[in-house]
Amino acid sequence: MKGRWVFLLILLIGSGLILRERFMAQGSRARFDFIALAESIDELFPGPTWVEDRFQPSPLLPKDYLLFVTKEGESPKLSIYLGYYPGIVFLGEQPHDPEVCYQAQGWELAQGRISEAVPMGDGKVAYVHRLEVAFGEEQREVVFWRQEPGRLPEKAESGLVAIGRDLAGRMGRGRRDYAWVRIESDPGFLPRPLNDVWKAQIKAMIQRVASCFED
Repeated sequence: MKGRWVFLLILLIGSGLILRERFMAQGSRARFDFIALAESIDELFPGPTWVEDRFQPSPLLPKDYLLFVTKEGESPKLSIYLGYYPGIVFLGEQPHDPEVCYQAQGWELAQGRISEAVPMGDGKVAYVHRLEVAFGEEQREVVFWRQEPGRLPEKAESGLVAIGRDLAGRMGRGRRDYAWVRIESDPGFLPRPLNDVWKAQIKAMIQRVASCFED
């Protein structure tokens, strides 16, 4: 009996190592077409004058990201951010979502996460999330979502159920890369709830991001 348990333990460890190597090898091949997305910003969100920008260096930032902000002096102040994560994800290596990152940088949650549905056609629905954050007198409204290749953004989950579902989905798709997308604005600019115009723009953004995942 003891030998059987030892055998099962070795089998589980070996399977985990094989899966890790498989995911790491896949991650070295997966890519994201940042150029195509950058060239689409004016089309996806017409009106503002968009300027590509960079954050101050931070360990919270992924290596690869795209940031567009409205031209200085324009109102309202807006930004569009996409962070791309090709790396393997294990416990303790999960990149933080915006709700965590804002608080890690000293922002306070004025309004916690609220999910909204965005119709994608053919009866399909994507879910995006909203926050309101404050840093002293400065306040911002945020719409964000996590997007994986071949999969629409879903409602947020937590706990072991989410971890198990995430790992199973990654194994089934044979890849493990994904992106966080975030739209940030001055308070009062983003409709609550999102109106049809904003839902159409976010739908187009989700579709464009999906097309930028490369094998």
